[in-house]
Amino acid sequence: MKKAIKKIIRGFVVILLLCFLVGCSDKKEEYKARFLSWDDSLIEEMDVKTSVFEDIKNPPSAPLREGYTFEKWVSSFDQTTNVITIKAEYKINKFTIKYNTAGGDLINDEMHDFNTVVTLPIANRSGYDFTGWELDGEIATEITLTKNITLNATWIPKNFEYVTTENNTLTITRYTGLESDVVIPGQINGFIVNTIGEYAFVGSIGLTSITIPESVTVIGDFAFGGCEDLTSITIPETITSIGMGAFNNCRGLTNITIPSSVTNIGRGAFVGCSGLTSIEIPESITSIDSHVFSGCSGLISIEIPESITSIGDYAFRDCTGLTSIVLPNSVISIGNFAFADCTGLTSFKISENVTSIGICAFIGCTGLAELIVDANNSNYDSRDNSNAIIETKTNTLIFGTKNTIIPNSVTSIGHYAFEGCVGLTNITIPESITSIEGYAFHNCTGLTSITIPNSVTSISNSAFIGCSGLVELIVDANNSNYDSRENSNAIIETKTNTLIFGTKNTIIPNSITSIGNYAFEGCTGLTSITIPESVISIGEFAFHDCTGLTSITIPNGITSIGVGTFYNCSSLTSIEIPESITSIGGSVFIDCSSLTSIVIPNSVTNMGAYVFDGCNNLVIFTEFLAEPDTWGYAWNFLNRPVYWSGEWHYDDNGNPVPNN
Repeated sequence: MKKAIKKIIRGFVVILLLCFLVGCSDKKEEYKARFLSWDDSLIEEMDVKTSVFEDIKNPPSAPLREGYTFEKWVSSFDQTTNVITIKAEYKINKFTIKYNTAGGDLINDEMHDFNTVVTLPIANRSGYDFTGWELDGEIATEITLTKNITLNATWIPKNFEYVTTENNTLTITRYTGLESDVVIPGQINGFIVNTIGEYAFVGSIGLTSITIPESVTVIGDFAFGGCEDLTSITIPETITSIGMGAFNNCRGLTNITIPSSVTNIGRGAFVGCSGLTSIEIPESITSIDSHVFSGCSGLISIEIPESITSIGDYAFRDCTGLTSIVLPNSVISIGNFAFADCTGLTSFKISENVTSIGICAFIGCTGLAELIVDANNSNYDSRDNSNAIIETKTNTLIFGTKNTIIPNSVTSIGHYAFEGCVGLTNITIPESITSIEGYAFHNCTGLTSITIPNSVTSISNSAFIGCSGLVELIVDANNSNYDSRENSNAIIETKTNTLIFGTKNTIIPNSITSIGNYAFEGCTGLTSITIPESVISIGEFAFHDCTGLTSITIPNGITSIGVGTFYNCSSLTSIEIPESITSIGGSVFIDCSSLTSIVIPNSVTNMGAYVFDGCNNLVIFTEFLAEPDTWGYAWNFLNRPVYWSGEWHYDDNGNPVPNN
């Protein structure tokens, strides 16, 4: 029995062992895991023992997708096939557009999805035209966004014209706008603005201020000429050259700073800048060119550095506000008319190094009371406290003042020496003087009397033109070359019996045969004069600008009337041309506006040009049947009325009148 039980137990154990060995316990199933990309393409396939994605060990990496960021795997299980499908899921990236408006109105940043096509906005900037957005060196109006980007606005300043050069620089050639405040850009479309060209802003009305960028090195000729409203301009340290007439007639400018970078200031750069009150010239400048500050009437101070060696022609002409100026020892040359008409100048000193003084350098400086030449100057002097500039080698007085005393050692009074010295009321010409040159006392209207000593052998016929105040003119009785015979109040060349200069009180002696060129020019106080029968010729411009002259009789012995003889005798109401006249020169009666009629005898076979211009009230009567071929083509240029022989007659009062 016991054996049977043991057998049973032993058999049960064997059965249990077999059941265990053949899998009587739960059985594990096998699965397929398929990893797919965003476009369903297979990334990897693997056998797994689970249908749960999270339990899969060592899954593959998700592939990169441009413009997207991997977020997660999304799985699904098909029980019929035991396949787990696992697909990569992505999130689209967003990118930013930054707008750099480069001075324009603000445009906010934008954010868009990857690959979005974006139409770019139009930017706005006062005074400029928008030309597009620059990206990677090209202009874009539409983009497909694939990354973060910054767009740069490009502009063309409104109303600017320009040209570019091969070295990527640009010249402003013209400004056509009406803005009052203009800022010149340093760059236009990638080109560096380095030159303001000739006439670029000339005559810009309403332009009051301008800013020049530091990229500019040259201001061209007449660049700002005639900008009369311009009150403010800043010249940067980069400027090396200011062209000819660059700021001419910029009357509104009151001050300007010329930087030390400037090495050249062109002719007439600041001519007519009447509002300028002060200016400082940098030491980088070595010469002041001609006309640079001419007409700067408001200029009251100027500092000339030691670097300056020459003052050009007309450099400070009409700087009427200047009362004093100091020339450094470096100056060796003063040009023609350099300080002409600086009426406010009261004193002036010529340094020891000056070797050249041009003609009329101080002409019209009517306020000059003190004129001194350094004692160490070997070319010029102001000997004996003469208040004059004397050329040492020739003993020629080349410039005098209203206080000048001519030294006894001076032998000549030079050209224009006292020109326009209206404050000169009397002067003593010493016995040492042998010559008085052309225009020596021109327009000395305050001079009332003058005596010519017996030493004088040469007097220019223009020496006393315009001395309208002269009432007494005497030549020393011992002078063998000139005389003032019969108390004539005139200078007469003795040998030729030619009256070379007269006054408003002159009485022409019967011995005179000729009235010289310019003899009475500018004698405004002369109202009438008798020309004796002895006179056979009247020189050119003899009565020019005798504005008070009302009538004159030309004697029968005269055969010709020279060029411009009665030019601007505006009060002349009548004149009789004798039958002896064969030739009337050009411009003889120009601007004789009071002349109403004139008779031209048939003896006049030659007639110059523009004889009657400006005679607006004149009627011309002639004894010719028609215009002679020998008359100049422009003798009656303004076509005053002309009546030929047979078309007019004399009335009962002896006046010529047209036939009815």
